[in-house]
Amino acid sequence: MNDPTGPDAGGEGRSVEGGELRPDLDKAVELLGWIRPGGTVALTAIYPDGGPGGTNTKTETFDSGDEPAIRDWLEARTLERMNL
Repeated sequence: MNDPTGPDAGGEGRSVEGGELRPDLDKAVELLGWIRPGGTVALTAIYPDGGPGGTNTKTETFDSGDEPAIRDWLEARTLERMNL
């Protein structure tokens, strides 16, 4: 069986060098501000293999100027190992 994370996956090699990914939450918040300047942002995080008690997603809506709360939410979902 093919390992999609292996060095021969799709012939292009690994997309991540040196191990585990590290999120850049400040860049994520900056990107959201660029995509929706002055607007409301709805974010959804998804458990990759289903969540506890059958809860598969978490969604939150943030207003412009809520950047610290957005960063905190993203960090919490990342620590839960959810896909953003």
